[in-house]
Formats: sequence, structure tokens, C-alpha cells
Amino acid sequence: MQQAGQITFLGGFPQGIAFTPDGSRAFIAISNGLVSVIDTAKIVQIATIAVGLNPLEVDPVDVAVTPDGKQLYVANVESQSVSVFDAVTFTELPGSPIAFVASPFQIKPSRSGKLMFVLTVQASRRLYVIDTTTRTVVGSATAGYEPVGLAVSPDGIRVYVMLRGDNLICMYLPSATGGIG
Repeated sequence: MQQAGQITFLGGFPQGIAFTPDGSRAFIAISNGLVSVIDTAKIVQIATIAVGLNPLEVDPVDVAVTPDGKQLYVANVESQSVSVFDAVTFTELPGSPIAFVASPFQIKPSRSGKLMFVLTVQASRRLYVIDTTTRTVVGSATAGYEPVGLAVSPDGIRVYVMLRGDNLICMYLPSATGGIG
């Protein structure tokens, strides 16, 4: 294997990455309050997006793109919010940022793209459900002690949360957490 290129991020380090469905763009959460937009064919940064309630204190940790490639979601751990942008124009969408009582840590879309699952850490360890049409929280469930991972099954029927503190993997059904996948 041979390295094909690289991008240096000044003032912060990369933490989470998501791709458009066609793979032409990558969105990278950078610890300095920015999301970097990368043209994957040329391996160049084409834009940056300031995120969160206070871009100077954010620390975005994860990003997700809806399966239709239209919306970009950013988990902002420090500002306890999720920012939502148009994934083509990079403009912030109405209802964004979405405030949380805890720190969003990981974020994943449902298979249909109708829901976005948000795993929070610190004070309130919960799995939240965002309706991607209204960009509002429509449900939540207790996640357990020290959540460290979030995944949606390929069939979209189940959501899994890994808990380091409890030595468990918990399965959730989207209908039981506020929506239908």
C-alpha cells in the first residue's frame, strides 16, 4: 500500500469523519471548532465550516451525513449541541444547533435517513433520537455507564451502544426510542 496524499490541519486535530454517499466529499470534525470539507479525488480541503454554539469553545468530535447526502450532522461535545448543515452548500439549517443537556459524543444516521442517533456522555449518558425532517429530538433512552460506541445494524432495525463501564453491548429498537428507522 502506498500513501496517496495528506492534509495538515492547523490549530486542531481530526476526530471524526463521514463521507457523502458517492464518496466525493469527506467531512472531518476538527478539534478547533471546525469541520473540514475534503474533495476526496484531489485530496484537498475545499471549505471549512464553523460549528456549535460558540465556535471558539466547541471541540466537534463526530460527524454524520444522511444517506441521501443532503444533511450534515456534527456532534459538539463541549457546547453540548448538534449542528446541522446543508451538505452541499454548507449553510446551517433551521433548528440548528440542537441543544442537549449532556455532551454529544457519537452520531449515526438510520438506514432510511429519517432519524439521527446521538450518543451522549458525561452527566447524562443517553441515546437520543433526532427527526431529520424537523431537526428536533423525538425520543431518548438510558445508555448506561461509560458509553464508548454507537452503531446501526445494516438492516436499520437495531441500534447498538457499547458500554465500557458495564462491559456490555446494548441493543435498542428505533421504535422504542422514539421513531421508526
